[in-house]
Amino acid sequence: MKNGPYNLVVAPKGYPGKKYRGRYAYEHTVNFWKAKGIVPNDGYEIHHKNMDHRDNRISNLILVTSMEHKKIHSDIRSEQCRIETNCGYCAKKLIMRKGDLNMKLKANKFGKVFCDRSCGAKHQFRGSSVAE
Repeated sequence: MKNGPYNLVVAPKGYPGKKYRGRYAYEHTVNFWKAKGIVPNDGYEIHHKNMDHRDNRISNLILVTSMEHKKIHSDIRSEQCRIETNCGYCAKKLIMRKGDLNMKLKANKFGKVFCDRSCGAKHQFRGSSVAE
């Protein structure tokens, strides 16, 4: 049975962890308990290394503190939100957030991103002189 991104299974006899509706438990928690004999206490969580919440192999599961778990996921999110692009004038490498990139592209008429105002002005000047 599915519960969001996780699988629920019927908890085996003797399972000491949290049960939902009196009989179901998260599959990754049950697998971790069967392999290691540990159910996470308050302040600990089981993390899926490959970020696939349905891949419940013991080799994909690690026990981490809640703070470590939050840090892992915030680092991954911030990495996924970054885009690498180049300045439209000097070709300097730029790394920016997706939202900032979209905002800058909408804000200028050239459809390019510039590393600073001077590159944008140079591009505009170069573009107008070429067009004449």
